[in-house]
Order: sequence, then C-alpha cells, then structure tokens
Amino acid sequence: MLRWSPFISPLRNPIRSLGLVFIIWKTLLLLIALVSPGAGYDTSTAILLSSSQHHQSPVDRLVQNLVRWDAFYYVKVAERDYLWEQEWAFSWGLTRVIGAIARTLGGHQPPSIQTVALVGICVAHISHFLAVLALYDLTRHVTRSHESDRLAFVTATLHIFSPAGLFLSSPYSEPVFALLNITGNLCYVLSMRSAPGQGLSPHETDVWILAAGLCFGAACTVRGNGLLSGLTLAYHTIMILRDAVTQGLTPSHVRRMTSGILAGFLTGMGAVIPQFIAYRHYCQTRHEGVLRPWCTKLLPSIYSWVQQYYWNNGFLRYWKLSNVPLFIIAAPVMYLLLQWDLRPYLRNRRSPNTRMSTTQRAESLVMKKCLICLMIPQVTLALLALTNFHIQIITRLASGYPLWYMAVAMWLISSPNVVEKKRPSVSASLVVRFMVVYAMVQGALFANFLPPA
Repeated sequence: MLRWSPFISPLRNPIRSLGLVFIIWKTLLLLIALVSPGAGYDTSTAILLSSSQHHQSPVDRLVQNLVRWDAFYYVKVAERDYLWEQEWAFSWGLTRVIGAIARTLGGHQPPSIQTVALVGICVAHISHFLAVLALYDLTRHVTRSHESDRLAFVTATLHIFSPAGLFLSSPYSEPVFALLNITGNLCYVLSMRSAPGQGLSPHETDVWILAAGLCFGAACTVRGNGLLSGLTLAYHTIMILRDAVTQGLTPSHVRRMTSGILAGFLTGMGAVIPQFIAYRHYCQTRHEGVLRPWCTKLLPSIYSWVQQYYWNNGFLRYWKLSNVPLFIIAAPVMYLLLQWDLRPYLRNRRSPNTRMSTTQRAESLVMKKCLICLMIPQVTLALLALTNFHIQIITRLASGYPLWYMAVAMWLISSPNVVEKKRPSVSASLVVRFMVVYAMVQGALFANFLPPA
C-alpha cells in the first residue's frame, strides 16, 4: 500500500497535504505577528481590548496584533452593533456571524471584546482553509484532464500563500468572502457540468445555479464587490437567451433562464438587504431633525455614501502623485488579475499532431464558457480598483477571485523544467516568490499597524 508523504507524494492525499501546508504557513505568519513589537504610535487596539502592554499572555498579544486597521471596526460592530454611520462600510454579514457565535459561546453573559476578536480570528482561519478546499475542487472541475488533480493542488497551494497575508488570519471580510465567492463559482461550474449533453439530469443545472446565487448573495453581505459575481449570472442568462433565439425557444431554455434570473435575484438581495436595514434606520426616522443626504438620492445606498464621503472613494479620486507608491505596490497583483486565458497552456499539454475528438471539442467548449464566466468579475474588479478604489486593497481583494491562481499554477506546471522535475521557469518562480515575500513583509507591517492596508 502506498504511503502518504506530504512533500514527496502530496497528491496521494491532497486534502491532508493542503492542511499541512496551511498549518505551517499560518504558524509562520502568526509567529511574525506574535513577535512584532506592536503599534508604537497608535494605541487604539489596546484601548479597544482594554489591554495593557505589560504582562500580556501570548494569546492576548497575538489577538491585539491581529486586530488592526479595519478589523478594529469589524470587532466593535460585532460586539455592540452599528452605532456610527461610517461603520456601515464594514461587512454587515460578517459582523452578524461573528457576533452570533460570540454570544452563543458567552451563554447568558454578553461576550467580552476579546472573545469577539478571538472568534473573528478563528472564523478567518476556518474560512480561508475551506476556501482553499473549494478552490481545489473548482480547479478540478474547470480543467478536467489527466493532470487536473496536479493543477488543482498547485492552485490551492498558491491560495494558501496569497499576498493577502495576515488579512486572511484577522477579523477581516476577505477570508469569508473568498470562501463564499469561490464556492459560488464552484456551484456555477457544476451547473455547467450538469447542463444538457453532459450526461447528468438537466434539473441539476437549476439546483447548482440557485446554489451559486445563494453563495454570491451571501458574499454580497460580506463585501460589496460580491455584486460583481452577478455579472457571471447575467452572462449565463444572456447566452441562454442567445441560444433560444438562434435555435428556437424550448422548455429547457425557459427553465434555465428562469433559474438564472432567480439566482441573480438572490445575489442582488444580498446587496439590498443591508442597505434596506440602514435605510430604515437613518431615512425613515430623522436623527436630530436632519435627514442624511444619501437618503434623498435615486438609489439611497449608505455603502456608496460612506465610501465616498468618509473614505474619498470615487472615479480617479485616488490618482494623485502622492499615491504613486501604492499603485506600484498593487501593480503585480493587478497584472496577475488580467491573466485568465488558460486555453493556450492546456492546448500545449496535447501532442501537436493529435486532432480533437468530438468529446474533446465539447469539453473545450464547456471549459471556455467556465473561463469566461470566471474572468468577467475578476477583470471588472481590476478595472474598478484601478479607477475607483484605494488601489492597495487589491492585494487582499484578489484573494476571492480564483482564475488568476489557476493561471499562475498553469505557468508552473506547464514549464518544461517542471515536467523534467527541475526548477520552474524564472517568470513563474518569481511570481511565487513575490507572493511569499510580500505576504511575510505585509504581515510584519500589519501587526505593527503600518501601511499599506
């Protein structure tokens, strides 16, 4: 019987191998956070956690060094709900989950802020590992081939070493969003795999599409950019409509369009529900006799207002000379987000003299559709980050989008040197080195409350 060896034969038990790599990497990042001296100029976390810099236990010190930047808001809102308008920029869905778990653990007593923070850290780690497993499964289903397991393993491993670094270990929205968005993409790809002609029940398409809509909707409650995944469902519905026009309308077309529209509705509701709750709170009851300016807009969105008014987000608002270093920091990830077409690499795996069979052509067509639907939200995110966002956050937002991880993994395993079991090509290895080094450096800066965030 072949024995599992995580570093020699990881594919014999890929889940255990990924788990071991995950534990080793997270331990390294947490050690970096633990030994960091902490914020020298900003004591907000110490005040929030009511902790002293002296006589701290290792756990207390680690929690304090992981509650940085936006995590400060997530933890406080999870503890006592929303109080100030600007706090609505921070994940309604995530704060509900963390708060509910902390209150359950606290029993009849209100949970301490330290408990809430620790719950947020645990949720982040569990979500990240589940996202890694979802990405492994997603890659296997997108690129079905004799090397799909290998490609899936490399892709999932790359997500462990994400440039997001400690953001995926802290009470932040990124790890939960990555889990929900990647799982939604997995459900969508499974719907493509169960479509008519793929050998499975046609009703499975509807089930998987609706499941994708639920996941995308949940992702929208965690991060606003989850709404971009609705573009996948919109493209899906448009393609079905095109087929209905060119081939003639059939009951199958009607059913599939209906399920696609319902999935889009579920996605949209994930964005609308938090906005509606805020609208009822601020706009149906005047605070101190004053109606907030965003209440009278055509689309009264507190999220859009807060991002614009408090964080100065907007079209080209970040295009300033002083922000050039941040654009440079974001450039590598921006470049990787635009790498999405895996077909040339997959074609290179076949012999040049081999003609595609009918089955292979059908498989290639399904894979092309999957790649396009994964590409649309990823490229849209990159363009929005370039023009509308604080550009540096793209290094953590990218953790929720799977296609660029697949592209880098394909570069690695498509290298002739890898086939010969030698070192990978320079370009591919440089990308991996960048990811690892950036995550470690970013972790040290994050733990010390230093930018970029």
